[in-house]
Amino acid sequence: GLARLGYGTAGQVLQTGGSGANPSWGTVSSDYVKITDGSFSTSADNLVLDGFTNSAYKSYVLRGQCTNTGNDGNTIRLRFRDGSTDLNQEYLRAGSYAGVNTSGNGTGGFNNVASYNQDHFPFIHSGGQTADVSHFELTFNDLTSTIHHKTILARGISRDGSQWVFWHLGGMYRYNSNAVTGIKLYSGASSNFTNGTYQLYGIK
Repeated sequence: GLARLGYGTAGQVLQTGGSGANPSWGTVSSDYVKITDGSFSTSADNLVLDGFTNSAYKSYVLRGQCTNTGNDGNTIRLRFRDGSTDLNQEYLRAGSYAGVNTSGNGTGGFNNVASYNQDHFPFIHSGGQTADVSHFELTFNDLTSTIHHKTILARGISRDGSQWVFWHLGGMYRYNSNAVTGIKLYSGASSNFTNGTYQLYGIK
């Protein structure tokens, strides 16, 4: 006969048990999970995200955007952290392929940008006007491993104070297998971000 299915708990979904089985409440499982999101603005000259762990996720994706930092032609940079401390003695080797185009016509070119054994990774330009948006996505591997060297894949689009539009495709290789538990994003001239938002995802 008919039977009543009791209430599930918050966040559960109704799922079938297959042919001949009763339906039940269950929890949706996902291998791509939003861990946190937020905003950063004129109250800070950096964005710090600590507490990375490989207990649940092997890699992370950070998506974000921000308007200008008041640094014409400068860059937004990433630095690794351990605990609550910035890692300044680093061996970061990075390169990017940047396509450029002027705002007034179709002329432009392509630049290869590289840095060697630096303590930071410059991954995108910062704008010079309040309407300039820097939009980026960073993918990190196995950050807290003590066996593997760390890598970052980066892509984004931005405009600098000279009204050049840049699209970036690049990456970074960390010649060091020590664990990393956090990151910091900051501008090259330590100016405040005008406005920004971010979303951090974990991949199992």
